[in-house]
Amino acid sequence: MPPRPLHPVIVGYNGSLSARNAIAYAAGMAKRQGRPLLVVYVRTRLGHPAWELAAVATELSADALVIGASARFWHRTRGVP
Repeated sequence: MPPRPLHPVIVGYNGSLSARNAIAYAAGMAKRQGRPLLVVYVRTRLGHPAWELAAVATELSADALVIGASARFWHRTRGVP
């Protein structure tokens, strides 16, 4: 088993446009901080993807966890139906 990266920047990926944008942002952050980048793809089974990503971030003592926002997120925050 390969050693775990120390304090990576973790980004969640699900194939969406916002996830691709999150990867670009996280890659820049990792480069600026001199940290490894870990892209995590979570399939929903028993839990919620956000909880699984948070668990990975905790387990690896991540410096950052980056996720993209869905289009519906902006509708909720701006009050658009």
